[in-house]
Amino acid sequence: MKLRILSYLTAALLMLGAFPAAAALYLAAPAEAVPAGSAPQQGEAQAVEDAAGTLSFGNVEARMRQGNPTLLSVQATLDAQKSFDRKAAYDKLLKGINDMVDGAVAASEAMGTGLSGAAAMTAGVPAMRAQLDAISEKNWAETMEKLDRQLSDTMNQLVVAGEGIYLGILTYENKLGEIERALKLMEQSMEEMELRHRLGQISKLALEEFRASWRATESQAESLRLGIAGMKATLESFLGEPVTGTIALLPLPATPKGEIALYEIDAAQALLLAKEKSFALFQADNARADAEDEWKDAKKAHAPGGYSYRMAEQTHQAALHSYDAAVQGFELSFQSLRRSVEDAAQLRAAAAGDADYGRTSYQAAHKRHELGQISAAALRLAENELRAKEAALEAAEIALFSAYRDYSWALREGIVPSMQ
Repeated sequence: MKLRILSYLTAALLMLGAFPAAAALYLAAPAEAVPAGSAPQQGEAQAVEDAAGTLSFGNVEARMRQGNPTLLSVQATLDAQKSFDRKAAYDKLLKGINDMVDGAVAASEAMGTGLSGAAAMTAGVPAMRAQLDAISEKNWAETMEKLDRQLSDTMNQLVVAGEGIYLGILTYENKLGEIERALKLMEQSMEEMELRHRLGQISKLALEEFRASWRATESQAESLRLGIAGMKATLESFLGEPVTGTIALLPLPATPKGEIALYEIDAAQALLLAKEKSFALFQADNARADAEDEWKDAKKAHAPGGYSYRMAEQTHQAALHSYDAAVQGFELSFQSLRRSVEDAAQLRAAAAGDADYGRTSYQAAHKRHELGQISAAALRLAENELRAKEAALEAAEIALFSAYRDYSWALREGIVPSMQ
């Protein structure tokens, strides 16, 4: 069976001392148990080094691959399995089997126990033969492809998670800036409210209500600050660096032309490319193939219509339906991902137009203030409105960058959000 080959290989490697036990247990774990989380091996291209205490988006993957303990462990495991001498291991295991059989036959003859004695002493041979088959030339390429894809997917998922944290921090920092601007405006208004209260123009209750609103807004800002510090600490741990929660993130670069070009690929062709790259679908296809093999074996071993036959048939059908569901889920997620790029693009365009209007309005307000037509408070309000529109544009640009990035991961590595 295709999926059983991995377990046999792990056992064989342990027997031959080719891997540490911990690494072998990791390899034997199903993909669902592997930690979740770039474009192909983008970390290999070294970008400009970040200044101390800072991080640029373009260096997230490279710094994770250089410092993240989990990534380094998985990469070391991958390098080890690629350097494994299959032929030497095969020959050693084959010799071990032959020596065991020859020794058992000689011992049984000496003791006069005959074939029954030899059979008892070679009870472990079938399992060893299964291990031998797992590292035969026939099965080796298929097994190595699965291991390579599984471990590469593990590393890619971690990088995706790291990049997602980076983008999340920028989004929260943008929101925090908006709240802090509102607080500054409220503080300026507070002085006016207190003066009006002293002059008897507003009640004490109105003043206290305004103060309560300010305190609630300040509390919201503090919660965001704490959340951002926590996310930064997580990102620092992803980088394998000291966890302080203070790392400064640099602004996003322009969306790479290559990622924009990926979106311009025909939708149907892009879906085929993403499905071909997807490890989740690769794994589902292996499970389906394994179920097909088991069904063939069951049809030979059981009479049609019997209980065992029916159970095997239903198990086979369940496996086929599971594969179809995996494919359908991937296709729906990919289509949603593609639409998200289009939606983010139109929202960014709308925000850009609104920001342009805000700049024009502020320039007009500034001119009117110079002419004495509006108060300084009215000018501050116009400036605050402009800053809010610019913040909305920044948020839209982050969302568009993120959508293109997610789509790029889908086409390059077959990773879609719902499949992570």
